[in-house]
Amino acid sequence: MMLNTAKISLDSNIDLDDLQSQLNAKIGSEKNNLHADKWYFTSESKIITLDFSPLKGMATQSISWADKKDELIFSIKLLWLEATEKCFSTAGYQNKFKGLCLLATYLITTDQEEIGLGNLYQLFEFTLLNSWQKNSFHKRLSPKTFHSYRAEDTTEIWQLTRYRDDLAFVFSKSVNKRNIKKKITSVLEDLSGKDLTYRDWIEGGSFNFLTLDQGKYYIEHCATFFNENIEIAIATNAVLNSAPELVSKIGWNLSPTTVNYVSLALIGIPPEKLVKDRKVNLVKIKALIEEVNKRYTECYLKLFREKQLTSPEAILHLAKQLISGDISQTVLDKLKFIVENRTSEYLKQWLYDLNSSITIDEFSLLLDSITQKNEPVKVTFPTEEYLNNIGVFSKRRNNTLLKPFATMVKNAGITSVVALLGWRESEFGFPLSAIEVFENKDYLDQSYMPLRYNVLWHVPKTNGKTKLNREISYSAYKLLKMLSLLNNSQNDKPCVYPDTGLKKDIHQSSNPILSAVPAMWEHFVKHYPPFKELELQSQIKDIQGKLSAGVCLSVDEANILKLSSENTQGTVQTANDKNLLFTWKKIKAEFERVSFFLTPSGNALKKGWLYKYKLRTLPTNVLDMLDRHLSEETRLAISQIKSEAEITGTYTQQVTNELIDGCIYPTPHALRHMWAEAVYRRFDGDAGWMIRSQFKHISSSMWLAYIKNKDNRRLHDKVKVKVISSLLKNYLMNNSEGYSGKLHVFLRRLYKNTSISTLDDFDKKIEEFAKFEFKDIKSNPWGYCILKTRQQHTAKCAQDGLPQRQNASPKICLGCSNNLTQSTNLEHIVLNLSNDINIVKSNNLPQAYVNSSYETLRNARNHIKDLEPNSQYLPVIENVIAEHMKKSRV
Repeated sequence: MMLNTAKISLDSNIDLDDLQSQLNAKIGSEKNNLHADKWYFTSESKIITLDFSPLKGMATQSISWADKKDELIFSIKLLWLEATEKCFSTAGYQNKFKGLCLLATYLITTDQEEIGLGNLYQLFEFTLLNSWQKNSFHKRLSPKTFHSYRAEDTTEIWQLTRYRDDLAFVFSKSVNKRNIKKKITSVLEDLSGKDLTYRDWIEGGSFNFLTLDQGKYYIEHCATFFNENIEIAIATNAVLNSAPELVSKIGWNLSPTTVNYVSLALIGIPPEKLVKDRKVNLVKIKALIEEVNKRYTECYLKLFREKQLTSPEAILHLAKQLISGDISQTVLDKLKFIVENRTSEYLKQWLYDLNSSITIDEFSLLLDSITQKNEPVKVTFPTEEYLNNIGVFSKRRNNTLLKPFATMVKNAGITSVVALLGWRESEFGFPLSAIEVFENKDYLDQSYMPLRYNVLWHVPKTNGKTKLNREISYSAYKLLKMLSLLNNSQNDKPCVYPDTGLKKDIHQSSNPILSAVPAMWEHFVKHYPPFKELELQSQIKDIQGKLSAGVCLSVDEANILKLSSENTQGTVQTANDKNLLFTWKKIKAEFERVSFFLTPSGNALKKGWLYKYKLRTLPTNVLDMLDRHLSEETRLAISQIKSEAEITGTYTQQVTNELIDGCIYPTPHALRHMWAEAVYRRFDGDAGWMIRSQFKHISSSMWLAYIKNKDNRRLHDKVKVKVISSLLKNYLMNNSEGYSGKLHVFLRRLYKNTSISTLDDFDKKIEEFAKFEFKDIKSNPWGYCILKTRQQHTAKCAQDGLPQRQNASPKICLGCSNNLTQSTNLEHIVLNLSNDINIVKSNNLPQAYVNSSYETLRNARNHIKDLEPNSQYLPVIENVIAEHMKKSRV
């Protein structure tokens, strides 16, 4: 297609023949026409296509560019020809094209015709958060690394371009190097919550926003692994720590060999095998096994019986003995807290609040009866079979699995603590003695959380060496106590991680936390039960394909089909979880790269890996992985390295960041972002059980202290948009099922004809909608308040046209146009209705009170009908409403 230059009104200084010559001179240029919509370049037997037509299609929909789309495309071509003058590969051509496509997309989607100080920040934010792929822009899960950004960057020619007067858009004079750096710095600080500076970014620092929608699965996996194995791990460490004592007791001399017998005895190796393999005395080894089993059993039973006593079944049984009438989850939570803290000086008062007639002695007798009623405990030993079944394997020959197992439990616990607190990695060196336990004086939440917990410790980044008091949740406190037991933390030693004796200052926590948080990632990818289900479904699909094609199945394949037909319930549920499926596919596709990235630098594979790659001496699978994921330009640069001395740490970091660009993996920084998301979504049914159960009792004082911190506010503001986007995305992915409220009605009508094509497209559209349509979000136990930007005055809490959301309550919120409720909010809604029921049933109260409570009951009834139509509470509420209407008619 020929471009009508007269229509574009280009200056006569433009020499079209010269431009065509420049295009022809490009590497691998395949008879390209300057005015064509597609240009082709050949490299290494591959054809690279630069397609300008999608930009033209987008411009057609723009108010500002619909009539000037040809001028816009020609301007992008001019800039591309100039920007690629110093490119020596087709990969460089492609990168500059992508960068310019994002520039054009920003101009089109925002109807801008000039780039200046007023929109420079927004342009760089858009550029860092989006990629040009498959002829369209796609929202990224994490912002670009400097290496990726620089490859696409064309800012150096914006002011210097010789075609400045011929472009269809304007670069104002204020767009200079100084202001460009200033705006990028602001974007980086805002996106990272001030955790990443411009300098850090250039030197290889990267973003990794493992969002709550993906990261919740990892946190749940770590929490589950820790909870299921902590008693075994503590008992194991207790035995291993007492190994010298046990060996001496048997009558052996202390040596590494004899001490190792304790480990071999604990993992269940039969004495006869030890006699045969190790040439040990049969009588002594049998005596040692007996002592080991005895010591382990004592420790294990003490811990496990406590766990039994606080199990859901035991707490419910206890509640039925103490409380008459309905028992809510809030009451069960408080009772569990009382059992766990039954040695507290406040026990008498707590029991009186539950049942005024129960004494401490009677309570103790009830607990004893529950213990006696429980089935005899079957002690679980850390045998080789057990450890293999839970995914513990040793990478060293002749090494027992006990230490790797205990380390995995520790890492899972540390990850859970970091997720629950949302602190930086440098802030976890505190001992258990730094935690102050005190009575909760807040009457609003003391009913379910009678005690509060403060950590007095250093916050190096913001407070230097000055200690700061910060509140933590009860869940975090319990986890810290268990970790302290596991680590055998003594006196003023850190409770989160063990003292290895290798550090001068054991309270410097950065390295232990940085290494622990991602340590369970490989185990998660390979052993997270829902992922294993999805893997099985994938295998079944392949097997069924073989069956349809008439191919004979192997015995293993036939067994897989048989097992799958016997258990379909969980499989169907997993298959219908679109977010889980997306996360599994993404993590699986990235695992090879992320695994290489997470391999410690001291590992033989990682030592000097960049120069080994240049020499092609790395293992074949690693070479293949690097070839596939590093750009042609980077591979060319590495091939030209002459000696290992030329490779700097910064360059290695930049290449590494290119390798894992766009991948998700856990870091303390990512968990810090997830913490902020989790606080907003703690009542969200899509947030996962771990988030809902651990974050629902975060006190208002904790949240206010967090927000008052200036350093956290930037992160908080960014997270709000992300949270709203996640809620809207999940709403659509769930086909609007499981929601109620007036905002639900609004969204259902809005999205009625919306279908999901690709998740990239989907995320992009959702985030745009969230950013412009909604101003703020507040999480309440009875539902979300998602404040619409253009209808703030219609909020039920509004006074003089301004929402007063500090006054939020079910009475105000349930009938509000900004309310979005899920089934996980129902319990709180029902719990708050008893007073309204009594008021409506009353015959001698002012009509204004009765009308207000009646309206609350009607709104609650509507929510319950939408979310749980078979609820036992629904008939009660409907009867009260019917009686009131009957009285009103009379």
